[in-house]
Amino acid sequence: ELSLGENGIDDAATQQLATVLQSNSTVTSLNLAFNRVQDVGAQHIARALECNGSLRTLDLRNNRLTDVGARHLATALASNSALTAFNLSGNFVQDE
Repeated sequence: ELSLGENGIDDAATQQLATVLQSNSTVTSLNLAFNRVQDVGAQHIARALECNGSLRTLDLRNNRLTDVGARHLATALASNSALTAFNLSGNFVQDE
């Protein structure tokens, strides 16, 4: 488990994190709750999800994501069968 909640992580940091996650096979849970991840950061994470087959849980609660970021993540999830728990609550995502 990698718990990075409440660390002020922003889009630039998620770019670095995504690069690592693309080739990582040991992290099964990632907590990024209560940070400053926005739509660009969601795009970076989505890119990693397309390649990562080990991450089972992703917590993005209470960040700054909108529908745009949620769509990036949803697109990536279409090709990721490993992720089984995903939390976007407390963001600026509307029900569609």
